[in-house]
Amino acid sequence: MGFKPNNMASFVNHYNAKLNTCFIQVESTDIANPKMMWTHRVVSDEFGGKSYGQYDWHTENDKKYWDVPPFHCSVVSLGGEEQTCTSDDEFKNLVKVYMGD
Repeated sequence: MGFKPNNMASFVNHYNAKLNTCFIQVESTDIANPKMMWTHRVVSDEFGGKSYGQYDWHTENDKKYWDVPPFHCSVVSLGGEEQTCTSDDEFKNLVKVYMGD
């Protein structure tokens, strides 16, 4: 997927029986710049490739990680509306509709 040497990446896939679809969440962490770490997450249809959620966060100098909101956080609801989120926990909660039954 084009990850660079200082990136860490993982994925979780899940078959959602209610939606009859396989979903995948890919997470990567970029630590190439020691002064700014980035975390990216994407939830998508594993075979169709449609994106249903995106989370982008980075560290900020002189701030604790829990005091830094995501740079971008959104999840598409089952109804098709894009919902914005303001935290890691909120993103995880919103993507449960795809990644959990």
